[in-house]
Amino acid sequence: MNKVAYWILIIFSVLLLKRGAEAQQPYSTSLVINAAAGDPDAKADLAQCYLFGKGVEKNINTGVQLLKEAAESNQTTALFLLGLMNYNGENVKQDPKKAEQYLLKAANNGFAPAQMLLGDFYQRGFKNEFFEISPDKKKSDYWFKEAEKQGLYSKNRVDNGQTQTPAGVPVFNLSPETTEEDTKRIEEAFSKEIENIKNEGTAEIQNELNRETNKFATEAEELKKQAAEKILESEKRNILKETAKPQ
Repeated sequence: MNKVAYWILIIFSVLLLKRGAEAQQPYSTSLVINAAAGDPDAKADLAQCYLFGKGVEKNINTGVQLLKEAAESNQTTALFLLGLMNYNGENVKQDPKKAEQYLLKAANNGFAPAQMLLGDFYQRGFKNEFFEISPDKKKSDYWFKEAEKQGLYSKNRVDNGQTQTPAGVPVFNLSPETTEEDTKRIEEAFSKEIENIKNEGTAEIQNELNRETNKFATEAEELKKQAAEKILESEKRNILKETAKPQ
């Protein structure tokens, strides 16, 4: 598994959390219609269907175009994927400056994988025959810490004593050489979180049902009381009419 596949796995894992443990929408007529209507989330989902050939013939150009359209609406997944592509030169011409811009927008939206990748981006810097971005420790530390607040930790920072992880929290190498091991740990960690979300969601639904049931019961009791009072009042009026009649 290459670096791109590794980060895409993180994307979908975190999206499960962000979307209440719901998977990305599969390719469908309704998804196409929603995307055509301008829904940025639908465009981002449809873009991934085309990029990875999920339910439709793979079409990189269409996928990238849909991502760009969704990114114009500040859609986080689209921003992150475009940042990743420009960072690695996958499906688009490599452009670390554009990668930085896209990732910053996604990171400022609170997207932890973008924050973590920015931490690595600024820690390493970037240099090739066309571009050079110098390492920036202050920015690197800032974005790593933002990612850590959401449970994503860099092994390099942990090994260097720059941060400490809570017990049982996985750390990631951000390296192609360790993706298989990291992938398993990511899946395990997020599976637990997803299960917790499901359980919390079920409990919240039950609590809401209980609250509504109690509310309706109280309202029903009040209506019953009002009905009884009206019947009693009617009976009183009837008695008064009867007693008022001449004998």
